[in-house]
Amino acid sequence: MNTLLAPALRSCLPRLSHWLGWCGLCTLLWGAPAVAQTPASTQPASAASAKSALDAQLFYQLLLGEISLQRGDPGAAYSLVLDAARRSRDGQLFQRAIQMALQARVGESALEAARAWSVSDP
Repeated sequence: MNTLLAPALRSCLPRLSHWLGWCGLCTLLWGAPAVAQTPASTQPASAASAKSALDAQLFYQLLLGEISLQRGDPGAAYSLVLDAARRSRDGQLFQRAIQMALQARVGESALEAARAWSVSDP
């Protein structure tokens, strides 16, 4: 039975490693996994009632930005993240756009993101 099971496991390994990579990316984007969060009943009322600005479109845009950066296209990554930051007015996304521009050694783009951030949150 082990000889029949081994080829099946070997064929699943690439898909499993791909899936684990996506899980790792999601963990990087949002911190700790959802399992580790405390139940809503033990959180203060203000924290429980706060809603995330992350919707499906924003999530997809950020995911594409991070994938573009990993694949060696920092210009596209910067544009996607800066657009998401402008739409959501999230300071952390502005910081990420600035980091991407600096990583790509494009100072003018980093300055543009910093100015957009200061206009968004004076």
